Amino acid sequence: MWTRILQLLLIPTDFELDWIPTSLKDEWLQRGHRIDICGFGICLSGIRTMQILASLDVERVILLGIAGFFVDASSLGKAIRFARVAVHGIGVGEGCDHRSASELGWFQWPREPRIGDSLDLDYSDTSQDGPLLLSVASASKDTDEASVRHSKFRDAVAEDMEGFAVAAACRLRGIPCEIIRGISNRAGDREHRNWQVREALSSAMTMALTI
Repeated sequence: MWTRILQLLLIPTDFELDWIPTSLKDEWLQRGHRIDICGFGICLSGIRTMQILASLDVERVILLGIAGFFVDASSLGKAIRFARVAVHGIGVGEGCDHRSASELGWFQWPREPRIGDSLDLDYSDTSQDGPLLLSVASASKDTDEASVRHSKFRDAVAEDMEGFAVAAACRLRGIPCEIIRGISNRAGDREHRNWQVREALSSAMTMALTI
């Protein structure tokens, strides 16, 4: 018989896991929750999440890791709890010419529960539209590319590479999913000396412990 796990914390990479302070990870585990690695990128993270959920009895999934902000520099080093996640790059064409699956009239999953280009997350504040996260197959190479992506998803505040895939896996399994991302850098900034990884992940883990 499976042991009931109240909350499963999924982190894309060992790199991110190692940057989270040990004291915060220990506190999470002491509460009877679990931490696992879901893998890097929009493909494998969804597959690995589905594999994990097939073997565990989980009440809620929380995806946690770093992300790049689009416009709000004040979010650098802070955590954001997202209400929605969308995906960019699935459909036809690239860059400014890209047309999403929904724009073409397609569902990515046509049966119930239908999945289009975006998914609502398990988000407590229903009084207003919460932050939108944009998942991409590859991180923006520069700020120009980030601007093109943001122009197509004006509500998006940050980009990541796993959120939509993990959320889709959870939706198909009927398990609530939350996403908390620590904002480590500006989307398109590939100069790692500008990134605030430690601060971002500490803030994200601290936020997860409040849920």
